Amino acid sequence: MLTLIVAGRYVSPLLEVRNRRFQTKMQTREKFSASMMDLLSAVSHLLLAPVVPEASDTVRSALTGSNKSGLIM
Repeated sequence: MLTLIVAGRYVSPLLEVRNRRFQTKMQTREKFSASMMDLLSAVSHLLLAPVVPEASDTVRSALTGSNKSGLIM
């Protein structure tokens, strides 16, 4: 009987706190994952976008990736 009282009084609140931390951690991971998917989608759309003919040579080379020194592939 004493074990049940101790467990109910001391262990249960600790488990609740742990579960809340775990839930917050999982929500943060899901939010980060969704943000990364949005970023990857935006980058892929930018890579597929055509370069306008009026663009200067500098802009054209930056957009087409002919100078890939700053890109990680």
